[in-house]
Amino acid sequence: VHLLPNAVNLHIFNAATSHPVPEDYPAGKQSLIYTGALWGDWFDWKLLIEICHQYPGLNVVMVGDYRGQSPEHPLNLYFLGLKPQWSLPAYLAQADVAFIPWKINQITKATSPLKVYEYLAMGKPVVAPDLPPLSGIPYVLRSKTRQAFSGNILEALTLQIDPAEIDRFVSQNSWNARLDQLLSLVEFMKTADRSPKIPPGE
Repeated sequence: VHLLPNAVNLHIFNAATSHPVPEDYPAGKQSLIYTGALWGDWFDWKLLIEICHQYPGLNVVMVGDYRGQSPEHPLNLYFLGLKPQWSLPAYLAQADVAFIPWKINQITKATSPLKVYEYLAMGKPVVAPDLPPLSGIPYVLRSKTRQAFSGNILEALTLQIDPAEIDRFVSQNSWNARLDQLLSLVEFMKTADRSPKIPPGE
């Protein structure tokens, strides 16, 4: 069994490309952004609301299918609705920090969030739960508790990003790179000696 983790489409997500400011992106403050599903038992609405209250000077921007799920609606919390994938880089380009307000449970511990690769490809530091699949990924601040998550947001806002390090990471974790890995595995399986070993005399 060979595991090929998630990756990023560099034809869409590229920090070197300039993007116009989306008309619905809230202006005037630094901002956090989340793009993705807003449903499921793993989404931590309590954490999201706590972050909004703890950082009233930040706009908290949520891009995804919102249907009134939030238990509260602080003034700095913005739900922008579903967006096509090709439009996401323009939203990510405006944000200061990307985050993943998920709970830590059996499902998320086994999840490799695709959005982390997209966030990083756009040059954004990421605040996330302490999920094993995120270990070793640069500029991902993993959080064991809600308190740690809040503190990591503050740290991420001042984090200095090395574009060269990001470029190395995303080039090794693009879908083209994953395809190369897959083809190498296929070639290995084709050339490897897979015949059963039969003991002498049998």
